[in-house]
Amino acid sequence: MIKSKYKKFYEHLGRVYPEEKYVHRSGWGRARKRFVSILLSKYTRDGLWLDVGCGAGIFLKMFPSFGAGKSIGIDISHPVLMRAKRNCTGIHAICADAEAIPLKDSSMNLILSSENVEHLEHPKRFFSEVSRILSRNGVIILTCPNWHKIKPVCIPAGVLRHFGIPDESFIHTAFNPDELSDMALTVGLNPIEKGSFECEMRIWGRIHDSIWDGIIRIMEKLHIPAVAIKLAYCLQSYSSGIIFQFFRITGLAWLMRRVFHRGPRSYIVATKSVDSSNPH
Repeated sequence: MIKSKYKKFYEHLGRVYPEEKYVHRSGWGRARKRFVSILLSKYTRDGLWLDVGCGAGIFLKMFPSFGAGKSIGIDISHPVLMRAKRNCTGIHAICADAEAIPLKDSSMNLILSSENVEHLEHPKRFFSEVSRILSRNGVIILTCPNWHKIKPVCIPAGVLRHFGIPDESFIHTAFNPDELSDMALTVGLNPIEKGSFECEMRIWGRIHDSIWDGIIRIMEKLHIPAVAIKLAYCLQSYSSGIIFQFFRITGLAWLMRRVFHRGPRSYIVATKSVDSSNPH
């Protein structure tokens, strides 16, 4: 059963905040899309593919080009699922809780969960569900925020307040690659690759966002209307996307990925081997 308090929050968020127009057009979003595309190409499988926390279908839309036989998207927010159905053809959309996935045992050949597990109240339950529905020799690809010195638990609504989100904290934690690997192992999954990524964003991305965050804070103190603050937030996202493209075209992104070895996002790829079973 979908937990009512989280359902209410993400339903509201999905109605007022089109994440695909902001996060996914930023440099961070473009870097993540590039990296996930590489993993989907590397670990492609025939059969059923599932995107858990699919949002408006940014990755679902890519599934057929990487070999998916049939694509399924799950999200707790009905409004974003409706956008996913408009953006992607031939998908099955299910409004459900990631900690209680309404799919049959051993039915999915590939599962993607990008930037989802950090929002869950019980992430280990999610891993248990993944192990249950993943087919023999199926693969799970998971990404989430990484952390270094201070592990976050909740974050304030921040700029989301200007989209009509209540000024309160919500779950937004982080996991390093070893933590993801440990959770996978406890439910009978076999990690085959893990690490971090978005190294090309480490310096300039944070400086860029710090400058824009400062501008937005000044606008808030001056009581600038929300519509203008949302415009500034949009410019923040779009400008970082343009800078990322410049870094990619000039080869600077390639250079930064070789200079820096710890990125701000973690990932893990795990399989369900033939002799594995979910201990839970």
